[in-house]
Amino acid sequence: MSEESKAYDASTIVVLEGLEAVRKRPGMYIGSVGERGLHHLVFEAAERALDEILGGTASRVEITLTADGGIRVADDGMGLPVEHAGHSDGPPLETRLAVLCCGAQPANRRSLSGGYFGVGLAVVNALSSRLTAEVRRDGARWVLEYERGVAVATPVRTGPADGSGTVITFRPDAEIFETLEFSFDVLAERFRELAFLNRDLDITLTDDRDPAAPRAVRFRFPGGPRDHIAEQSAPLHPDVIGFERDCREIEALLLDVWVRLSRVGVQGGWGEGPPG
Repeated sequence: MSEESKAYDASTIVVLEGLEAVRKRPGMYIGSVGERGLHHLVFEAAERALDEILGGTASRVEITLTADGGIRVADDGMGLPVEHAGHSDGPPLETRLAVLCCGAQPANRRSLSGGYFGVGLAVVNALSSRLTAEVRRDGARWVLEYERGVAVATPVRTGPADGSGTVITFRPDAEIFETLEFSFDVLAERFRELAFLNRDLDITLTDDRDPAAPRAVRFRFPGGPRDHIAEQSAPLHPDVIGFERDCREIEALLLDVWVRLSRVGVQGGWGEGPPG
């Protein structure tokens, strides 16, 4: 190999900016381009909406697997600010969809951590062949449209709107993912866990892919982890022992000489780790 071919300096470095970097190395942001990464897009899109419930600005989130293979995440919150509409009470939707980690929630008890890095809507936008955002706010309906992370037009006011909220609809990009088939059961398990661990959440998951057999399930557990323990097939006691407290550290010791450890369930935290 010649000295010339071995040469390496600043001129050989390619700097990827913005969402181009996400499309070039998607696994760095969602873990994989297989089924696991595909489902992670849904969790990233839903996380912001679920945080609105925990923050007291929304009451429910509806997640739908659409007939055309897409995902729709809808909430009844205040409606994300749209810069084109003159809203100035937080990061505008245009920025959230184009800048990594924009609008990230602080890591505290009242926010979720559905993503590995909390990369948010920008990564969903970058890895979708098409994404449409609809905002209902102040009596108006605004629509933003993107293709592979690039805006296809300026935000458009399409008319009046009742109520408020934000709807994000996207289709994963076949150029990126190895599979485009969502598993209803995988999504249901994750959202069920989140609802158990965050008693304020009200989540509806609907599957409209098969018109002959649509299905929907609602996850709402006001009792939190108590509800999960209580519904086990063979509860150890008629009453579930539960306690809750805000603190940095907590240590609990439960001893029951009649209970085998394999039958004790402990629920705590709300972050997600990879399976295994």
